[in-house]
Amino acid sequence: MNFYLQAIWNNLKVRKWLSVLIIIELICIILLMAALYNNYQFNKINQQSHIGEYRGNQVYQIADNLVNDKEKEFFSGKERMQSLILFTNYMTESKEVNFFNHVAQPIGVKNLKGDDFFINTTDGTINEPYVSENDGLEYDVVSSIQINQSAIELQKVNVQSGRNFEASDFIFSDEQKEFPILLGSEFKRNYKIGDILKIEYLFYPLNGKVVGFIEPNTFLAIGQEEEIYLDKKIVLPMVNFKKVAENEEVYKFQRKQLLHAANGYMVTQMSHDSFVAYMKDVSQQTGFEDYSIIGANMHATNYLSDLIGKSQVYMLIAGITASVLAALSMYFVLVSKVKMSFKKFAIYLTSGFSNKDISRFMLLEGIFLFCVAYIITILLAILLHLFDPLLFLVLFIFGIFAIWIMMFFLNRKFAAFNPAVFLKEVERLR
Repeated sequence: MNFYLQAIWNNLKVRKWLSVLIIIELICIILLMAALYNNYQFNKINQQSHIGEYRGNQVYQIADNLVNDKEKEFFSGKERMQSLILFTNYMTESKEVNFFNHVAQPIGVKNLKGDDFFINTTDGTINEPYVSENDGLEYDVVSSIQINQSAIELQKVNVQSGRNFEASDFIFSDEQKEFPILLGSEFKRNYKIGDILKIEYLFYPLNGKVVGFIEPNTFLAIGQEEEIYLDKKIVLPMVNFKKVAENEEVYKFQRKQLLHAANGYMVTQMSHDSFVAYMKDVSQQTGFEDYSIIGANMHATNYLSDLIGKSQVYMLIAGITASVLAALSMYFVLVSKVKMSFKKFAIYLTSGFSNKDISRFMLLEGIFLFCVAYIITILLAILLHLFDPLLFLVLFIFGIFAIWIMMFFLNRKFAAFNPAVFLKEVERLR
């Protein structure tokens, strides 16, 4: 054993750059495998979250027809506005369809902490703060999402700390001045649970109380819409109302909010004819029928599912190709290292050691280099949040097996090596 340890140490000292190169290649291969595995797991979770709930169901989109003069006419009387309140509440509480919506709507925030959350304009500049008509103070324009309870459940919007929205958070009362809000994970650097943000939501003044922080990399998606990541978003509940407000300021807020709350998506197992009959019945019961059903969106959900599946395949092909190329490169580096060590091997053999001893030495050196790379990679994986115990156990077993296979082929090259002839050739060249 002392011979093996001394031989390994001497060989590492003589060919340091080759040893370092092998370790770097091993680290790259293991990290690549870890990154691919994490990407696969992430996509699998996303596919389950964003596709699984829709598969086998019909997905419809609903949009109100209240635009321009028709909107003014509709909101001219409180009775018709009450029908819209009944409609949004009916759809939200429905057992036959799962009605969900989320709206990207900027909000004003007074004295926002941090500089990564302001809304960029199309030319890349930052939206300038505005002066509120309510209190004359300056507010920053910040990216925000309003989301209803069904969307939270369907699209798996979970909190990392604090609490999620509760059913009571989605009902707005006339006198309400405090509003629960969720913050994206990036906000944790500047805020904590219980902090109060002075906000203007649809230009209505509120105190936003931080009740939770959303898990990192959470996003919203439906159909062919672009994915909306929530890491740098302020998330507000898509509120409904019980009745038309008497207060004029709250009444104006209700008008704007109801136009958001009435638009969204519906997931249902009903046939198309049954769904049409159901919506007709909803209109009769609530008195609101100024909307359009855009149609089933099954092709879009299938497209999103296929897209996620294809991206996994492409990533797998790219990863396997890169790993094979890296493994071949490492093999040729090992061949070069062995060839450069022939003189030393010849001396060992002429000193009484056998080919089997040299083979064991080569195998132990390969395992030693792999273990060094493996330990370094574990530390890097922990820092990069790529560490998975089961994956690294499998990679360790596979790595030892791969080293053994490589050494098997190298030993076949070494089997034809004649130390006496080699040393004579070295002397002749001198």
